[in-house]
Amino acid sequence: MEKIELLSQAVQTTGVLATVIRVDGSAYRKAGTMMLFKENGEQVGLISASCLEKDLGIHAKKMLQNEAEYSKVIRYDMSREDDLGWGSGAGCNGIVHVLLEKLHAQLKKDLQLLLHYLRKRLPVTAYKAIGATPGKIRTQYFLENKQMFGTFISDAYMQAIYTQHFFPKERVVIFGAGPDVLPVVNYAQSVGFDIALWDWREHLLKHDTLQTISCYTSIEEIGLASTDYIIVMTHDFQRDKKIMNDVLLHRSFAYIGVLGPRQRLQRMCKESAISRSVYNPVGLAIEAEGPEEIAISIVAQLIQVKNEARARVQSGHRDLFSSGKEYKV
Repeated sequence: MEKIELLSQAVQTTGVLATVIRVDGSAYRKAGTMMLFKENGEQVGLISASCLEKDLGIHAKKMLQNEAEYSKVIRYDMSREDDLGWGSGAGCNGIVHVLLEKLHAQLKKDLQLLLHYLRKRLPVTAYKAIGATPGKIRTQYFLENKQMFGTFISDAYMQAIYTQHFFPKERVVIFGAGPDVLPVVNYAQSVGFDIALWDWREHLLKHDTLQTISCYTSIEEIGLASTDYIIVMTHDFQRDKKIMNDVLLHRSFAYIGVLGPRQRLQRMCKESAISRSVYNPVGLAIEAEGPEEIAISIVAQLIQVKNEARARVQSGHRDLFSSGKEYKV
């Protein structure tokens, strides 16, 4: 589940928010993974392959019953395979640190503002002073322009800082609305991408499956952005050529994928004009056949490019709180 959906539920409920703040070795999910434990017992999201959720749910319930406890860090050793370890039969070799935070009024207020910026497609970096447990965790949130909100972290709380990056949903813009586009739309939506679909044939945009996404017959109305992931699959050579040469090749995008063989793309554009960010043939090379398999290969490539881009942001980020090392991820 995308963090945006999970956070949307968190601000509307009483419960406990769980965040993986550190992984030593290997584990099912990475640091930054979040899960919600509601007061009514409902669980939203997954932190492990069902190894830890039951125990975390017990801790969350006890926390909600204890008015003095607002947070705690739980360490799970998944490397042990005996009855005393959490990794018995799981095949994981990591040690997982999970932060539990009670959803109090200030945290909900901060998360609501975080959602506001994410929905405006603005990334946010959060710094959590883990040393405040079992009290309320102080969290400062920063936008790229260094605008800040949340709770100021003073020197007294800097002994253990956890850094977490929140990314807005990436948007996939698809040119073409033929029958083979529907599986791409379905798979891309299911893994958290927003979808914008363009086609000059208005009747194709009225398919029942497309009623939940943004559809356009005018390219100008799409409002293309440099963060967009573009897929060109109209199956019309002249239209693809016009889209590539008039719209795409003169701008920078996170990803451009073009359906069809390389020779077709070369006929559309001069080789020197084809950026390295143009993926053609589109999709991972898995010998895909038919609309469903091709869609899987395309969406898998989108996931790969998205995760690599996020990893670059995280690895290249300069920590504002360099003294907090223990839980910096």
